Amino acid sequence: MSLNKLQTLIDISRPEHLGGNNWQLENLAHLNIIFGKNGSGKSTLLRAIADKNPSNTLYVPPERGGLLNFRADLFQQLKGGGGEAWDRSQRRNNQLLTFKEIIATKWHRFLLAVLFRSVEEDTKAGPIINQKIEELNKILPELIITTLKDDLEFKSKRTGEPVASSLISSGESEAIALGIESLLYAFENEKSEEIKYLLLDEPDLHLHPELQARLANYFLKISRGNLRIIIATHSTAILSALSKKKNVGIAWLSNNPMIEFSPINEVVVRLSALFEGHPLASILKSNPLLLIEGSNDKRVWQQAIASSESKLRFYLCDCGGKGKGKMNEYEKSLDTILSVLLDIPKGKMCFSLRDKDGSSKKIRQPFRYVRRLKLECEEIENCYLSNEVLARFGKKWPELKVKIRDWLKLKKNKNHKFNGQLKELIKGRDNRKNAGIKEGIKVLVGILDARKKRPWQDMVGGTIGTIAKNKKIRFNKGNICDFLGKEVVEKLLDV
Repeated sequence: MSLNKLQTLIDISRPEHLGGNNWQLENLAHLNIIFGKNGSGKSTLLRAIADKNPSNTLYVPPERGGLLNFRADLFQQLKGGGGEAWDRSQRRNNQLLTFKEIIATKWHRFLLAVLFRSVEEDTKAGPIINQKIEELNKILPELIITTLKDDLEFKSKRTGEPVASSLISSGESEAIALGIESLLYAFENEKSEEIKYLLLDEPDLHLHPELQARLANYFLKISRGNLRIIIATHSTAILSALSKKKNVGIAWLSNNPMIEFSPINEVVVRLSALFEGHPLASILKSNPLLLIEGSNDKRVWQQAIASSESKLRFYLCDCGGKGKGKMNEYEKSLDTILSVLLDIPKGKMCFSLRDKDGSSKKIRQPFRYVRRLKLECEEIENCYLSNEVLARFGKKWPELKVKIRDWLKLKKNKNHKFNGQLKELIKGRDNRKNAGIKEGIKVLVGILDARKKRPWQDMVGGTIGTIAKNKKIRFNKGNICDFLGKEVVEKLLDV
């Protein structure tokens, strides 16, 4: 399939060592992000796109060396009909030691072309050049690029003093080179009737997160008309900067040759941020990540971790408390991120913890890296009624049942909206695990802890943490481990 037509799909040959057949990129937006772990073929893919139609693509390698200085010998290489072919040949490998000199020389050539055109057409060159460089200057934190010079020149934003290219920080040097490269490519092709592809291989290298975000928004701003930008990256700063933006897509590079781009949503941003620079890749082997439903669950487990005195060690991520549909989305996204970004062996390194919610069915396990766990009680709130928590108030379940009956008999509580829940709770001998008490938990706190009214989440979490710390696991009826269930205790309490 040709890359010349206006399309949202690219069909590219995939090397045998990566699985063979063809890569198919679908639903391309104006700005597209490809995430993949080292060795997954990101650079190979970008170069394959460039090779498919070299006249309509520009590939920028990941290792970009040099200084932002004009070089006359490079100017001669870039001149004439063979200049573009020579430039492409220099980009075939991951490392281009003269990249920044090439960019400075291209800038020099661009200025000469604009100045020459302004003389021929009797127009002013200054406004044209200033307009193109103004947006790039906005993203640089410390420097200003001086325009209308044969060579790139720079000034300090704070002092106005000139800054030599050799003294520019590596981060700003990268941003300037990438900014000018993309600016020139967009300018040269802004009236093109054919689709043009700018292929940026890890543009985030050597940039701090704020500068990565600024550069990402700059790329989005220039990706107009028939220009498509495809970025291969590990940067979650870029993801966060582009989340919820229009005309942006993300795809995950794995063994599947089908690469489908979709919008960057909140779930992807939150989960991928946990793996910024992949520091958790090895840590996850001993400290798993735990997905939980909402803020109450998060507070319980935060308190459990604190009370365990380092015996409980896992990372928490709440799914916003929007039900199982949202949790499914988090599980699926997390499993995808782990499979394509982290060099970890197959195994259950992350967990999601769900309420029982009236279902005794065995929970499905559809994921490779995320194992689903389910409480043996209706909801985490039910653990507030476990034997160990009640003991912290000097009470046992039969005594609390009496206090609940007395509360129900009070005239002021006769028509209370949670009467039904409380009556269901005390019905029968022991219904603590299965009764729905989520809505009435505040009433139970008032009955059981009338004087202090300590948060129920802290009482439950503190009890779980203390049990983990002391390794006192008892599954007797009514104990908190009985409420949690054997698999939850085995996987999370690590005893």
